Amino acid sequence: YGAWVKETYREWKAGPYANKGTRCQDCHMYHSSGKAAFGGKKRADLAHHSFHGSHFPSKLAGAVDLAIYAKKTEISPGSMLKLRAELFNGKVGHYIPSGSTEERMLWLEVQAIDATGKGYQIPVNRKGFEGEEYTIADSGAMAYQSMGEIIEIKGFKGIKRDGNCPDGVRIFRRPFFDPKGRMTICQWYTAANTSVDYRIGPMETKIENYTWAIPENISPGPVTIKASLFYSQVPSSVGEFLELPADEYAPILVNTTTLTMDVK
Repeated sequence: YGAWVKETYREWKAGPYANKGTRCQDCHMYHSSGKAAFGGKKRADLAHHSFHGSHFPSKLAGAVDLAIYAKKTEISPGSMLKLRAELFNGKVGHYIPSGSTEERMLWLEVQAIDATGKGYQIPVNRKGFEGEEYTIADSGAMAYQSMGEIIEIKGFKGIKRDGNCPDGVRIFRRPFFDPKGRMTICQWYTAANTSVDYRIGPMETKIENYTWAIPENISPGPVTIKASLFYSQVPSSVGEFLELPADEYAPILVNTTTLTMDVK
């Protein structure tokens, strides 16, 4: 179908890191002393070829800077609280997620936790761009029907598009679509993948806004607003359907931040 897949090199080449001469191996091949082969010469600056990337939680940790802001330090039951989250990709030389972007997911959960420990999931405000529905988690959305057709499951209706992501969270992704216009993880069956691309580019800041309708019966005392950014190799629904090892689709914490205010 002519769709480009696994475009990490192209992303890097078109971005600021290539322009300043930072190469892929400068970030992904860590250096240490050692021998490249048995009987070889010991070197002080040996480049390791394990090429650490998103399969290594330590590489993902802190890859995107995260902050959340509010203009209020005190809130009252029944009022509205506006929040602003900022995500800055200042450490990754290409888009995040990248590589097998038909599978990869990066998502931001924002939650309020009251004085009793009760949590309230706060959905992201919509921006209104075309295809935004694919970037906001919806537990009722189905996708990946082509998998069932490939393995000949009669009447296969698909599986959950967003896995176990809570409803209303922002997902940073680039969906791939099959010839019937359905989201797919099958690269070779991808007819289009350019209509929606809501990932975070190198040196780019994404801003997400939230509006929380504070419950009338919320407990008085401190409230913690917690923003957590997670990454997964594949949606949990796909991992479970394909019976992958759990660590292949478990959410990996990229970054988290909090702010505290009081309910008066």
